[in-house]
Amino acid sequence: MLISLVVVTLAGAAWGAVPVNTATMKNFGHSIKNGHLVADTEIDLFEHSCGTPPCTITQLHCPTAGPDGWFDAVVRFYIDDELPINMTLLELANVGSPTELGPPPPPPVPPSLPNASEYFLGTEGQSCDATCGAQKLRCSPSINTGWGVDQGKSLQQHLAMFNKSISTCVFKPADDKWWAPDQPNYVCGNDPNGNTNACVGWESVPSSVDCAGAYPQSCRVCHCVNTPSIESVSTSGPPGTGDSGPWGVGLFGHTAANGGVYSTVRMPFQKSFKATLTSKKSGTFWFIVRGVEDYPVVVGDLELPPQAKIRVHRFTQPTTETELVTLMSVPPGTAGAVLSVRFDAKSEAANGLGYLEACMRAMIDGATTPLFLSSGAEDYFLSAYYFNEGEFKTPNSGVTYYDSKAGVLSVYKIHDRDPLLWDNGFQLVFRNMEVTAGCGDMQHCPNQFCRNGTDRSPPFMKSEYRDDPSARGSTDAYYNTVVITYEWPRSATVPTRGASLVTPMSAAIAFIVGLGGDGLLDSEAEAKLVARIAEDDSAVTAVVQEYINAKDRVRAAAILTKLYA
Repeated sequence: MLISLVVVTLAGAAWGAVPVNTATMKNFGHSIKNGHLVADTEIDLFEHSCGTPPCTITQLHCPTAGPDGWFDAVVRFYIDDELPINMTLLELANVGSPTELGPPPPPPVPPSLPNASEYFLGTEGQSCDATCGAQKLRCSPSINTGWGVDQGKSLQQHLAMFNKSISTCVFKPADDKWWAPDQPNYVCGNDPNGNTNACVGWESVPSSVDCAGAYPQSCRVCHCVNTPSIESVSTSGPPGTGDSGPWGVGLFGHTAANGGVYSTVRMPFQKSFKATLTSKKSGTFWFIVRGVEDYPVVVGDLELPPQAKIRVHRFTQPTTETELVTLMSVPPGTAGAVLSVRFDAKSEAANGLGYLEACMRAMIDGATTPLFLSSGAEDYFLSAYYFNEGEFKTPNSGVTYYDSKAGVLSVYKIHDRDPLLWDNGFQLVFRNMEVTAGCGDMQHCPNQFCRNGTDRSPPFMKSEYRDDPSARGSTDAYYNTVVITYEWPRSATVPTRGASLVTPMSAAIAFIVGLGGDGLLDSEAEAKLVARIAEDDSAVTAVVQEYINAKDRVRAAAILTKLYA
């Protein structure tokens, strides 16, 4: 008798594995194509009530939103009864905007009336580029309708010199706010959507509009000037392109010029989840949300308790030389794990990367002495020599923006394969610049390992070291950090799931194979028994289970041979 036998056993869980239970692990999610963006309006993307907790968001992807200004669009997550978590689309890909760090902008200019002499009304279907060109002028992307002063009435009267009908145009509350690149406009043609003789998009006009925008039945309001338009200049290209894409790693990525940002960072919830999108610009968006019920969070190869909550800790502050700063703090009574750290910095001096001479510290469970996480700032992010190779992106760390001449960078570190855990409170502490000496403490980076805290260095190593100030210039810099953690009550535990991997059939087969391996069953008896069990012979399986429980392997082998072989 020829028997073909394949036995698959699960000796242990693979990295990051969660035992599957398709009876309760149900997918949920939604996708939106050609969604309608209205400037400064919060738009629902998806919501879900958890049936079998923990429920977990497993993927978020935004192909684009706008696409004008997509990088500043904000995704807001409402999780259970917690305060919402806000992230820009650029942050969804773990990319910072370090060039924007600095003093707060000046207060907004009070609303004013436009200089009407610079404004023209285009003909039906004409762009502002064409309208201004006909006047031998250039289109300015900056348009002031005077809405904040008189709701556009003065400008409306001025534009009547080009088309008398605009003086009687209708403002509809639903269409007052700007939401499309052909606005603000006067619908001067026979509009099939019923907007004929309406003034559309005069309120909340963005600071910069598209001069080339046009719509067949619309007469555009155009700002035409003698001087050329001044475009902003960035050595790294427009915002959202400085990270030299496309690129992607397991947890996040940026794969398209006008978006293509994704995140697979797990977002667990017990009761409810809702995601929304808000943009400063009107336009069109695409979005995908997906998740699984009864799906615990796994960080690296650690399964977290079902009560784990995602937390986003932010720190933004100017720093001065040797200043110690706490990037995040978790109070006693809370346990947790760090998932990722993103660090954006901008020096106040040219070639000013001296702030990188600093060591990252962890204060775990109320400790008064630090655990040193690095031998320097770039070392913590798994690089060296002030990131002198420039940008890189790996699953463990990366540089998504780097300008050494300006002292500007954005970097990240992931802790899924390098667990950073605490049981009773935690602080992540950093500084600007550092003095190096001895065993290390809150004021010094260590230059040696000290057994029992004793400095055994030779005399020449006992002096403090800091790099040459004349070589590095000022180290004053603006810091912006985002630390993502998972946190849970200290009393929380991880339920045992491993038992679900072992079925009566697999246990019976493993027992018979073990008897054969120990020489208690010959190969023919072993093959016959395994074949009977594999054919789902419940009677044989039940008998074998009784002998497993009896724990007498010699007697079990003898009786099973007589019965079935």
